[in-house]
Amino acid sequence: CRGLMCPGVALPTAMRAGPTSPPPRLPASSGGGSGGSARRGSDARSPVEPIHVAVRLRPLKDDGDGDRPERAAECYPAWRTERQGDQNWVVLAEGTPRLHTGAGGVGSAVKTYDKARFSFDLCFDGNVQNQEVFDIAARDVVRASMDGVNATVLAYGQTNSGKTHSILGTLREPGVLPLAMHDLFKLDGGLKMAGFMARVSYFEIFNERVIDLLASGSAKNNSLPVKEDVDRGFYVQGLSESPVHSAKDVLRLIERGEDRRRYAQTRWNEYSSRSHVLFTLSLEQLAA
Repeated sequence: CRGLMCPGVALPTAMRAGPTSPPPRLPASSGGGSGGSARRGSDARSPVEPIHVAVRLRPLKDDGDGDRPERAAECYPAWRTERQGDQNWVVLAEGTPRLHTGAGGVGSAVKTYDKARFSFDLCFDGNVQNQEVFDIAARDVVRASMDGVNATVLAYGQTNSGKTHSILGTLREPGVLPLAMHDLFKLDGGLKMAGFMARVSYFEIFNERVIDLLASGSAKNNSLPVKEDVDRGFYVQGLSESPVHSAKDVLRLIERGEDRRRYAQTRWNEYSSRSHVLFTLSLEQLAA
């Protein structure tokens, strides 16, 4: 449950999301993401699983080069968003240096004036806030989990691209995950969630080892096996699930899991996550 690229240049972060209109009902499984997954659902299989891709441009980073105005003058957004009709585009700015490979595989940056263009379902520039990303790209996907849909929001990008900020955010600007939890538990004044039993799990994949971030005691550092089942699909054997009754419960568990995650300093980021993580909210409808 995490999803810009290149320091100093605004490049896209791809975020896998679902449709903005209600998606078809999918078979139940224990799938995950920063949305939710239904433990009980329809057995009718849909031939197409809807996937929408949203791209978010990372704003330029201030590297503290105020004493080097000549370098500051060289920094400018290489990418911008553009909308034409019902099409959303990420466009390479004219004159942006692009790497051309010559003889012997030697690369050189030369200025070109052809505008590279890429079309996506949704495009966000570097000025949008997490709330807008959630409202447009993720809200309907997350809410669909309460209708028996296995909903997933996946954030993807290289180091220092903004994945953690987009998904977890900060206290002043919450990310997609905390916004999703507050939205679900406040629907219809909380009455809608009252009809479900909710559990969460949170694990990381680091150096090909699966670690349960919510485990306690001697099991905290155990590497868990990934299994496949004809009914459940792929699942992590022995993964703990914690019952939750409010968004506050969920965020407390996420904070506990984040304390155990692998972080390290990189060339581009002083505090960078070093592992992949998957957060799952599983919902089981209670008998009437």
